[in-house]
Amino acid sequence: MYSRKPPFEREIPSAAVEDRELLAGLFASRQDAAESEVGQAIGQVRHSLGEPGLRAAWQNWFAPLARLEGCWLRGAVTIRNAHTRLGSGLLELQRVFFHQSGHPGLPHPVPRERTFTEDIRWLEALGREGAAFPAAVLGVTAAHARLGGGLFAVDRARDYRKILSLADRLLGIWPVESGERRQAMAAGSRYRRMTLGWCRRWLAGTSLEARVLAMFRAKAKYGLGYHGNIRIGDRSLDEWLESLAEGKGEAFLRVFPGSPYLDWRRPHACRFFRHSTAFGGPMFGVFEPGELALLRRWVRSRAAPTAGAGRGPVGGYCPEAPPERPVSKGVGRFQAPKKMDPPLLYHYLVSGRDPGAAMPAARRWVDKILARARWLGKGFFPYSPEAFCRYIDTLHERASRRRPRPARLRLSRGAWVWGIEQFAPAILVDGCWLAESLPLAREMPDVGERLWRIWRDELGDGRLSRHHGNIYRRLLETAGVALPPFDSEAFIRHRGFVTGAFDLPAFLLAIGQSPGRYLPEILGLNLAIELSGLGGRYRALAEGMEAVGLDSTIVRLHQSIDNLACGHAALARDAIIVYLQRFEAGGEAAVQGQWRRIWTGWQALTPASLRFSVHLLAGWGRRRKAGFVWGII
Repeated sequence: MYSRKPPFEREIPSAAVEDRELLAGLFASRQDAAESEVGQAIGQVRHSLGEPGLRAAWQNWFAPLARLEGCWLRGAVTIRNAHTRLGSGLLELQRVFFHQSGHPGLPHPVPRERTFTEDIRWLEALGREGAAFPAAVLGVTAAHARLGGGLFAVDRARDYRKILSLADRLLGIWPVESGERRQAMAAGSRYRRMTLGWCRRWLAGTSLEARVLAMFRAKAKYGLGYHGNIRIGDRSLDEWLESLAEGKGEAFLRVFPGSPYLDWRRPHACRFFRHSTAFGGPMFGVFEPGELALLRRWVRSRAAPTAGAGRGPVGGYCPEAPPERPVSKGVGRFQAPKKMDPPLLYHYLVSGRDPGAAMPAARRWVDKILARARWLGKGFFPYSPEAFCRYIDTLHERASRRRPRPARLRLSRGAWVWGIEQFAPAILVDGCWLAESLPLAREMPDVGERLWRIWRDELGDGRLSRHHGNIYRRLLETAGVALPPFDSEAFIRHRGFVTGAFDLPAFLLAIGQSPGRYLPEILGLNLAIELSGLGGRYRALAEGMEAVGLDSTIVRLHQSIDNLACGHAALARDAIIVYLQRFEAGGEAAVQGQWRRIWTGWQALTPASLRFSVHLLAGWGRRRKAGFVWGII
């Protein structure tokens, strides 16, 4: 069941600032690790997995880290940058990366080792704030691909050539000596050092001594009380076993080989193997055959000092001390106003100025719209998959037959251009309600995959010419409408917009930031938006625009891509069905409770756009032109 507060959702307003400070400090300097050195260490890890029993141990050891692959790419694409060459390329890189190697990991129980904690922290911070550090994202991706996936692919072969080619092509956007390229190199070197540290930690933990020590510790508590008369060094064997059972006793591995029970020169003939663990001996059956083989190898290894002996803990490896958390004063610090009207909320969420600081206002606005939507109960019906699908088909049939009277769309070119200008705040952020669908696709693939597909299509799926916002920008340009950049403060102050022009897009942006809180409502809202593009109204709208010489591509595009056969409307419908299937085990009440929330989101378009619709009609009335243009999101 989907958590109402998933781990990938930011809860603390200052989290974005803290992430950016951390990353700015990490990438300010470069301490490299040679790619050949890291590759050699990865080869040693891969070779170790061929030893009996180590593959299963590897899967358990690496499990908390395995879900990190690609997490640094998660937040690289946003509404703010998706219409640019860089953003479009990053979207394509996301698609190729996650279709080939799996979806980005989500936060998970952090391993106890502090080195792992630090590594996980900076990678996930990069995932959250990747849009602010695109060069670092590409640097990590390129380093990962050059290492063939590093430890993430150590037990299976994958081809990263296309990923590397895409990352290198995008890095070519910046000059070689630019600060962004230096940041990419610093991020790549940090990734290589991190990988080298992981390799060394694994190899140290799987050395003969480490494995033997772990085996003795696992068995120690079962042998207590039976060996009080046996002396190993200056202590009884029971005392050694008690220390081992407590997780200590490293010195036992130095004392035991010098005892009368072992002989590294003739391990097969020594007392421990010929008598104690043989049939009829006091320890027969205590060790498995594989464990005895491991002990023999360890005894033989005592003939010569191990490489790097005396450098620290068992295994000769002393892990690198984790870096101090860097502090970069003033990075991205803004004093966000406590109250935000829809235009200001729109600016904060689009610009990425400090999205965390805008979250309280965003949730207040979403809750206000949803509270209004709950009163719109007309047409509500109890959910069943059959009734739901019949209702969708009925709506589609009615919309297909509905066609406005020609007089309603007889507008002058000037009136059309004015109306197109009013819809710019909404169309330029098309798809924003699904901004967090990529991490959702990892946690709930059956639901998130469908939503992520819609999100990618809205952003052009890696092709700038197909980005819906860019198509609308071309329409504005050909219509002679000049607007400031949509992520600027000048945009929300543009005097040409009517009151309420930012109500709906601010709602869409805000709800898209919190899928963990509003997922059912997002599913319903998404269906309402995708269904709105179907039917006779849009055909008439496209014809009316073409009649005055305006490009109707944005309207025609939604008519086709939102289809109910396999397009966005079908994906939106199916996402709701599979989501509600997750609650069937909880009984009918659980399903209907979620369905009520989905219905609320479905109805939310009406209150979110009400004020805008009123002022839009009033504006046309003042121009003495009767008519109404429907939304084209």
